[in-house]
Amino acid sequence: MSGVFFECTNMGNYSQAPTDVECYRNYFLIKAPGYSFEVRPHWQLPNVMGLRFFLASHELITFNGNNYDVPMIAACLHLITSNPAITPTQLCAALKAYSDSIIVGRVRGWQFYKQNNIPELPWLKHIDLFEVAPGVGIGLKMYMGRMHSETLQDLPVEPGANLTNDEMDILENYCGNDLAGTQGLKDTIKGRLELRRQISADLGVDVMSKSDAQISESTIIAKLGWRPQKVVYPHGYQFHYQAPPFIKFKTQQMQQVLATVLTNAFTVNDVDQLKIPGEDDEVCDADGRKIKTGIIIPPAIKAIRVAMGISVYKFGIGGLHSQEKSIFHLTEPGKWSLSDHDVASYYPSLILLMNMYPGAIGEAFIEIYRRVYTERLHAKNMAGACKKAGDSEGAKRWKTIADSLKIVLNGAFGKLGSKYSILFAPELLIRTTITGQLALLMLIEDMELAGIPVVSANTDGIIVKTPHGLEATRDSILKAWEAATGLETEETKYTAVFSRDVNNYIAFKPDGTHKAKGCFGESGVSPEASPTGKNPDIDICSDAVIAYLARGTPLYTTIRQCTDIRRFLTVATCAGGGYWEGTGEVLGKTVRWYYGKGSTHAIRSTKLRAGQTIGNMVAGSTGSVPCMRLPAQLPADIDYEFYEREAYKMLGTIGVR
Repeated sequence: MSGVFFECTNMGNYSQAPTDVECYRNYFLIKAPGYSFEVRPHWQLPNVMGLRFFLASHELITFNGNNYDVPMIAACLHLITSNPAITPTQLCAALKAYSDSIIVGRVRGWQFYKQNNIPELPWLKHIDLFEVAPGVGIGLKMYMGRMHSETLQDLPVEPGANLTNDEMDILENYCGNDLAGTQGLKDTIKGRLELRRQISADLGVDVMSKSDAQISESTIIAKLGWRPQKVVYPHGYQFHYQAPPFIKFKTQQMQQVLATVLTNAFTVNDVDQLKIPGEDDEVCDADGRKIKTGIIIPPAIKAIRVAMGISVYKFGIGGLHSQEKSIFHLTEPGKWSLSDHDVASYYPSLILLMNMYPGAIGEAFIEIYRRVYTERLHAKNMAGACKKAGDSEGAKRWKTIADSLKIVLNGAFGKLGSKYSILFAPELLIRTTITGQLALLMLIEDMELAGIPVVSANTDGIIVKTPHGLEATRDSILKAWEAATGLETEETKYTAVFSRDVNNYIAFKPDGTHKAKGCFGESGVSPEASPTGKNPDIDICSDAVIAYLARGTPLYTTIRQCTDIRRFLTVATCAGGGYWEGTGEVLGKTVRWYYGKGSTHAIRSTKLRAGQTIGNMVAGSTGSVPCMRLPAQLPADIDYEFYEREAYKMLGTIGVR
């Protein structure tokens, strides 16, 4: 029996195909919708020409395909063409060895070809969604959970097993579900892919499979016209922060903070320089603490807590954060108003204002970066003008250009901290982030000295509570700060801000719309409220809280009138795979559930330690009912009272009792 099934139509035309590869000791599968290349020991070896025809006729869409699927396809082609007499059994065994080297041996895709003397496939059209999708280190199953895919299913047979015929059929069906997930993810991040097509066309360089930061690096290299050599910093390299001239404070407290920041050294750690070749052990210091690669913030700076007015502020490499908890503020006409003041393009603007450039590139970096910055500003203004004139197509076109240039600007900043990048410049990264924090503290100091409380601050902006009559004072302080720093701010007025903490809040605008962040934000893949996306987690409760705060709708009304099961779900990871206590059902490494009336069961890990099941409980899963496949109708056993209790708790976390 042949192992090739080929049902695609119009194969002479170029089209896209989500593609997945599975490999076992006695089974190998390349699968796409309408196409299967199967190798089974008791079948005739499939015709490799059919595989070549499929590959040449399609643009493959994979998830992490650069590191697994494409190298495995290349290995399969190489083994068959270099040894026409190879048997299905021999082919499966050889491919399994390659697969283990990638998965167990952690061989990266770019290393695989060289180590195994396997030709790459430069003619292959391919998009890998792994870097394109928002978030870091997230697997396909979790993306499927975030997208509310109909079925969540983990690998049904252990990777080291010898498969029976029935198990091969099961695996083939399982692979089809992964293809549906890959297609769904591609459709969900369509906008990100369209931006990459725009950038690829502009640069003449393929960036379809690259992350935002990788695109930035590719753009700068393309505009340079030559490839710089990466700069290597020795492990333990130290440097001090250098403040630009505009960083000045009025109070003794803030002058002391500045002195602390200036006199304590940052350290660059590179664990790879300490590792013994051929070993993968963790590297620890003399006290047994694990040494991590990265830029280490000095303890004295990490310990800084700045108390001004009613707020306390904390330094961090990621930006300034105020420390408010469980509090809300309301605009009261005639008493005070709330407004958010964000700095436009904060870090890119600081890079240009301080004329900073990575040592590997030199001043040419500033020239390129400034040109991109100016082009983005022009595109953004054109998009606004077209929208105002009713030209929706023009607005869309200019917005696409502006968004693609924004990727370049923000991605370049991110690469300043990557030792693998030609843009690696730890001193520049720290100078940018610390200057951003100190500059915000300058603005906060001026506001507080003028009697205008700052109620929140986060990375690139502040929220102020302006007493009636001090609006002009607030605006003059903002203008003076902009003049001193060269930065620009953008204002958003609020009627109310409800905060669990600085990263989890709901802010209402005068037009009735709201902005929700963190636990109150919408879950999913790259929703507007959370650029990196977040897992579904009893979203109906945040729905109920927002409806209550906005319109006074009772919590139970929102919860009990909802008929969408997706709003009741929680999705989480479970190390080693999980099972449900209620029936022993094995669920996999990505688990999904709702809370059921009468259930006292939890989901526990099947992870082994010293041959014994650990059985750690998945946090918050007590009272769960698994929902690995979405039901056609709302389950009758939903525990509405549980969701109501959780919604009341959420209100309490923002100071509403």
